[in-house]
Amino acid sequence: MAVNDLLQNSSEKIIISISASSSDPEREHTQKAIRVIRELVSIVGKERICLALGGYVGLMRVAADTATEMGVQTIFVIPVEYEHHRFPPESIIIKTGMSFAGRNIVLVRTGHALLALGGGMGSFMEVITALEMGKPVALLIGTGSLTDRIKSIFQEGLVDERKGGRIVFIEKAEDVRKLINMIV
Repeated sequence: MAVNDLLQNSSEKIIISISASSSDPEREHTQKAIRVIRELVSIVGKERICLALGGYVGLMRVAADTATEMGVQTIFVIPVEYEHHRFPPESIIIKTGMSFAGRNIVLVRTGHALLALGGGMGSFMEVITALEMGKPVALLIGTGSLTDRIKSIFQEGLVDERKGGRIVFIEKAEDVRKLINMIV
């Protein structure tokens, strides 16, 4: 059965946790991330998907704004350090009361899967956390970020058979379908 058929036969919303740099990325990295988000939404459908993000800064802001422009619901699972930030008015804000490391666990646990768009140590830890929880992970590579190095560690994609965590590497927007195939 095709991915589209599976998505149409279920009423459950798919929540994708987004891991992304809190810094402003290079233009090429930004454009790659936007294409991936757009492709993800086009595959799943704006009514069927919800994105969970850890903040509204840097590349996370780009992902949130792209999703919002497409009519996708966004949830922000924020650390205490971001509680003073402004968020899009149509978003759901979850104040975890935790610092970044604790927030990362809540963010990853919130989604059916993790889409890592590239980032530093926080994103690196979110990928590892998702894999440890047995969550499917898709990692955008070729971004110039620290997370690009994860491919050299987990080349085969299966991290620990006991946990079930799998990682797929995406180089172009169309590859995000691999993540959806792991969920449905």
